[in-house]
Amino acid sequence: MLKGKNMQIHGQSVFDVFARPGMTSDLTSVRYDGFTTFIQGDSKFTYMVVDGSAYVVESTGNDSMSVTTQTVKCLSSITPFDSIVDALNNLTAVSSEYIVNSSEVDCPSGSLYEASFGGTHFIVCALGADGFIAYGREITMATECGKSNIIISNYVSFADR
Repeated sequence: MLKGKNMQIHGQSVFDVFARPGMTSDLTSVRYDGFTTFIQGDSKFTYMVVDGSAYVVESTGNDSMSVTTQTVKCLSSITPFDSIVDALNNLTAVSSEYIVNSSEVDCPSGSLYEASFGGTHFIVCALGADGFIAYGREITMATECGKSNIIISNYVSFADR
C-alpha cells in the first residue's frame, strides 16, 4: 500500500505483485521474476521483470473490441526490486522499543527487523512461512507464500524487439 497523498501508480495505491524466486545463471544470488497489472480507463498496463529484464506492456481497447493495440517498452529499471532482496538478506534484529509508533506494527516477539532499500527505511516483521510485512513511511508491503507455482514467461520474443 502506498501511503503518501501523491503516491499512486495508474491511480492505484493498493495493488498486488506476483513474483517467483529463482537463481541467477551463475547460481550466486536470488533473482525474482514478477508482474503486476493496472487498469486505467480503456488501457491495461502490465509491468514485468523476466530474467532480469524489465518492461511494460500497454494494451488498449476494451473487452467488446475485437482488436487490441499492444505497445511494449523496455524499462531501464523498475522500483528497486533487486535492492529489496539485498536488504532482506541483510536484516538487523531490533526490539519493539525501537519503533516510535508501535501501535501500527503488530509483530511477535523476536520477529522484528530493520532494513533500508530504495532510499527508504523499513521495519520488517517476519511471519515465518506466512511471509513478512514491511512498514515504511510511504509504503506498507505485505508478502505471502502462494499455494501454487506462478508461471511467468517472457512476453516479447527477441524478434519483436
